[in-house]
Amino acid sequence: MQANENSSKSIMFGGSTITTIEKADYQHMWLIKNWSLYKEITTLRSPRIVILKKYVQSHWDIELVQSASKLEFGICLASTKMADTCFDMTLSVRNSKGEEIFGPIKREKVNKGELMQFRTSTDILKKINSFPFDHIQVILYIENTVARHNSSTYDNNERLYNLKKDFANLLQNEDFSDVTIISSEGDEFKAHKSILSARSEVFAAMFRCNLSEAKTNRVPIDDVDAETMRELLSFIYSANETPKNLAAKLLPIADRYALMDLKTICEQHLMEAISYDTACDILLLAKRICNERIEGEVVQYIVNNIRSVTSTSNWKNLEETNPQLCLEVLKLNITNRL
Repeated sequence: MQANENSSKSIMFGGSTITTIEKADYQHMWLIKNWSLYKEITTLRSPRIVILKKYVQSHWDIELVQSASKLEFGICLASTKMADTCFDMTLSVRNSKGEEIFGPIKREKVNKGELMQFRTSTDILKKINSFPFDHIQVILYIENTVARHNSSTYDNNERLYNLKKDFANLLQNEDFSDVTIISSEGDEFKAHKSILSARSEVFAAMFRCNLSEAKTNRVPIDDVDAETMRELLSFIYSANETPKNLAAKLLPIADRYALMDLKTICEQHLMEAISYDTACDILLLAKRICNERIEGEVVQYIVNNIRSVTSTSNWKNLEETNPQLCLEVLKLNITNRL
């Protein structure tokens, strides 16, 4: 009896440990343009794909090899800093219209350093080459389950996540706000001069100088609607991902207020969205804001797909509203064919 009593006294409860199991997913698109030139390259490798999702960071590589009449994909989980995590990976290939021509094929419980190989059927090249637009999309969909343990130390990912969350809350709660941003529709958004100034040199100059905005603490932006304004401020405060469908609206504002990160993201979204239906609208936008990067990309697309683009109603509208621009594109097409 005494021994049992002593044993019970030796048990010490000094706290608790919490393990949280969470799931997250991520999709990455590798866009390969000018596909018809691929036959001149033996092996094509994607840029290193970096996935940063809440608490988990992982790096992935994709390698593409054309063998006879088939395509071979090699996909590797190059590195991850999380030990207690499990990755599932799904691969699919789409044509420029977004239609799946291979996959989806799923591999579960992918290990670090493991090379997964996929070989397509013989008819995939016919499907690609018979399509009128010269690019394909390689879609990598990653799912991971992670066991997160409480600890007195936090990794960089968690610190960054918490920082973004705190700044997002600051915008939402309007605490200590000292300036009001007004949309074209009259909606008012409370903000903070210090944060706007830290993120934008244009805002900094506005508040530093003796302009009306600095005196009244009200900044009307007459050509930005409420939805776009909300996404703009969300990016300024927490660098949240912006919806692709707002890229055309956000790009001119990012350019005007020198938000270079947002400008780059919007440019990428618009260049990925170029198709025979959207090319004319994107070209007009690039011309209007003098964006040479997008203009060069979309003009080259139109030249490469001249018949498909010029048969659309958007091209016919462009001929009526801006015949000079159409003439410039057609001249370039003739020059490239000489």
